[in-house]
Amino acid sequence: MSDLYTVIFSGRLLPGVDAQQAAREFSQTFKVPEEKARQLIAAGQEKTLKQEVTLASAERYCEVLTDIGFEVRVVPLATVTAPPPIPLNMDKSPSAAPRPMAREASIPLRTVPASVPIGHGWLWIVRGFEAFRRAPGFWIGAALILMCINILLSLVPLFGGVMSTLISPVLIGGLMLGMRDQQQGIKLRIEHLFAGFSHQTGNLAAIGGLYLLASLAIGIVVAVIGMLLVVGSTGLNSVELYELMHQLEQNPEAIISQLAPVMLFLLLLIFGLLVPLLMAYWFAPALVALDQLGPLTAMGLSFKGCLRNLSPFLLYGLVSTVLMIVAMIPFFLGLVVFVPVIIASIHAAYQDIFQHSVA
Repeated sequence: MSDLYTVIFSGRLLPGVDAQQAAREFSQTFKVPEEKARQLIAAGQEKTLKQEVTLASAERYCEVLTDIGFEVRVVPLATVTAPPPIPLNMDKSPSAAPRPMAREASIPLRTVPASVPIGHGWLWIVRGFEAFRRAPGFWIGAALILMCINILLSLVPLFGGVMSTLISPVLIGGLMLGMRDQQQGIKLRIEHLFAGFSHQTGNLAAIGGLYLLASLAIGIVVAVIGMLLVVGSTGLNSVELYELMHQLEQNPEAIISQLAPVMLFLLLLIFGLLVPLLMAYWFAPALVALDQLGPLTAMGLSFKGCLRNLSPFLLYGLVSTVLMIVAMIPFFLGLVVFVPVIIASIHAAYQDIFQHSVA
């Protein structure tokens, strides 16, 4: 795999940036005619600005361009098919370039997730609903297909749950590709739901496999710790413990009340282990499908992005829980809206945290 990277301008400026001022600063910093800089901004299209540079150099270019007000991102060179970049020239190295406008924006580099305000947790859901409203027919159809797939797989003993876990990130990855196409003016079609089966399929399925293995490991750890705690708190030997399990089937209320402290601890332990796993999983399909990252790299970066945004995710989780309860009240019919909104909100959060844009 190539160790070189490409710096790409999204075609948009960061919020609150004056286009004329940004064009002047871009011209002065990179020794490009100001008219060419204005045309670059006015075009509103993705443009390669620098390619075949190391990650460190790409990060420095991103920092300078962000200070100017450009919304940019970095991708591995091997994943980009683009025309030659605009020649960028600086008298000094990128790290020494003039930085006349100090901004709060973070470096829009996918390996450096942004930390966003708590209110963005609500904004992600709003953006998700806007995406649903632009193509309600597609999203309702996609939600119904997803539900049918899950129901059918649930009918298959043992392997149904495994298959569901493996293909879920593949389906989500396809929808992430669909969201990208929708923002580029391409109409969403049902084919987008299955686009992951022809794009990064192995890596997307690997996310499901890693999630499954981690879940099994958590289950084993919790079971072992629970067994040790029960034995330690009751002083039972293996035979007496077996009898206790039998009594649990006959009179669960009495046994559960006796072991309430142990049960509470195990619930907290499960929560404490599952949350980091969900954080690693949340953005992984998007990072694999849209950025061609490996599954382990994507899950690590997803965890980092979530960790840096605990406050907005807390708000996001609370609002999502309330919406899910409301969606389930009318015979679960509201799920055909709730599920698409949540999936689209993942893409909105991905853009916000990893591309510094929620447009």
